[in-house]
This record gives sequence, structure tokens and C-alpha cells, in this order.
Amino acid sequence: NVTTVLIVDDNADDATLVRRLLEAKKSYRVFHALDGQAGLAEARHQNGAKGAMLTRTSATDKGSVDFSGG
Repeated sequence: NVTTVLIVDDNADDATLVRRLLEAKKSYRVFHALDGQAGLAEARHQNGAKGAMLTRTSATDKGSVDFSGG
């Protein structure tokens, strides 16, 4: 089983670090987008996704939203 992860981060170095950490732990298919708009476009582009988890983290706001699909 391959888990798909979309990293949305404007810092390419941070995204690369997270990608490497994920790929070292398990079989992940990792995509990267530089901003929210590109992230939404990439998420829409991915076929077969049955659900998604959106996590937002910033210096002033931390939280997550779980979108479950059928």
C-alpha cells in the first residue's frame, strides 16, 4: 500500500526535508505545492483519492481539518 501525501509549503527546503523523512519511514508518494492555490489544484488533479486530511500550521494558527470522502 502506498500512501499519498501532498506537502504545501513555500519553503522548498522544508518540503524536501519532510519528503525525505516520510520516504525513509514508509512507502509514500509525495507531491509538493508552493502555495494553497497550487495545493488545491494538485489535490484536485490526483485521481482515486477517497479522503484527504488538511493540516494548517503557521506561527500564529495551528489546527487541522479532516475531510473524509467515500
